[in-house]
Amino acid sequence: MSLEKRPAKLILAGTCGVRMKTVEISRAARGIHASIKAGKSLSQLNTMRGGVKGFKGFVAEIQEAAEASAQGRMTVVLNNNGIADLQHTLKNGQTAFKQVKAGYRPGQIDYARYRGQTIVIDKDNPNFALIKKEGAQAGVKVVRGHFSNENAKFWADAMQMETKITGAKSAVITPKIYTGVQTAARAHSAGISAAKGGAVCGAGLSIGSNLVELARGNKTVGEATVDVAVDTAGAAAVGYVSGAVGSVVAETAVGAAAIETAGAVGAAAMTVPGVGAAVGAAGAAAGAIGGVATSAVGAGAALATSAAAGTVAAGAVAAAGAAAVAAAPVLAVGVVVGGVLDLIFGD
Repeated sequence: MSLEKRPAKLILAGTCGVRMKTVEISRAARGIHASIKAGKSLSQLNTMRGGVKGFKGFVAEIQEAAEASAQGRMTVVLNNNGIADLQHTLKNGQTAFKQVKAGYRPGQIDYARYRGQTIVIDKDNPNFALIKKEGAQAGVKVVRGHFSNENAKFWADAMQMETKITGAKSAVITPKIYTGVQTAARAHSAGISAAKGGAVCGAGLSIGSNLVELARGNKTVGEATVDVAVDTAGAAAVGYVSGAVGSVVAETAVGAAAIETAGAVGAAAMTVPGVGAAVGAAGAAAGAIGGVATSAVGAGAALATSAAAGTVAAGAVAAAGAAAVAAAPVLAVGVVVGGVLDLIFGD
């Protein structure tokens, strides 16, 4: 791929990657929104509520509500000193109540108090099986939560340390750090997903383009292989940035609309015959990019010849190797698209 063409094709590939990973980016955006809300809730807590040891329980409640909401199950903390800690809204509109227990051991829970509720235990509790058995005997459901006892304790201790230094009742700095850490982690996750999608699209486009250049005698196999590697890495980088930044932007209502517009751009690029259908099978392709790209360039003579003649067709893609088509359908279609684009816009 020439230096002049590379930026445009990398943007196309990166947009394609974002479009492929819309679900993951939306999930990350939902998680970021929940993390921001959790940070605000943490900043409103009196850090001596529950005492030195009991405060982590209130932190755990907020963390559990945030993570459940991030996964699409709307959950709020009932900060009313009532018998229930959380209220979960079911899909049918009904509500369910939950009680959060962090770091508890067998024999420490009075199950009779929580009949009709679900008890949520920290996910890393080594006594979960025994506690669940106790709950079943008492007629109370016990489930693993999304929060970690150690993580809840870490943030609780940090918040109490802050207020000990400042003399304030509530922590301000630590909750902001918590929000920043959670936002960065979720944005990174979205970026990684989009990077995989961008790499698949980028590799396909680059292979197609370079095969045409091979047929024209403008490049050697070695040069084409290097170009494919560079383009794949570049498309992955564009996809990562687009996914990571996009997940943060999409946290807001306006940003979500903007992401939808960006998705529409990707959709337009996907209207080339065959590409849209192939995107659905992209998941299996991400792990096979490197080997497929190299072998496809080395074994692409038949495809390059047909592309140079202006007769690129589905049958010609098979010449790039049956394994490439089977393992990476998006990559294979990208080969065709990349070749066609190079024929249309190339020298």
